[in-house]
Amino acid sequence: MATKTVDGPYGKNMVVAADPLTDGMVARKAALRKADKAALDAELNLRIRNENAERAESLNRDKGLFNPDN
Repeated sequence: MATKTVDGPYGKNMVVAADPLTDGMVARKAALRKADKAALDAELNLRIRNENAERAESLNRDKGLFNPDN
């Protein structure tokens, strides 16, 4: 059985069984988590940007500076 060393929860360089199928699944899960996080971050940034634009528009309207033609 092939083995590999990893940094695990109980110390560095733990020797574990090398299972290519499991390694691929773990890598795929990590990639999906990273992609999900990136998508959520992008959505949050878009919401923040829209809220800030609405807030600025409201403040400019209150000050009489709002010009919808621009």
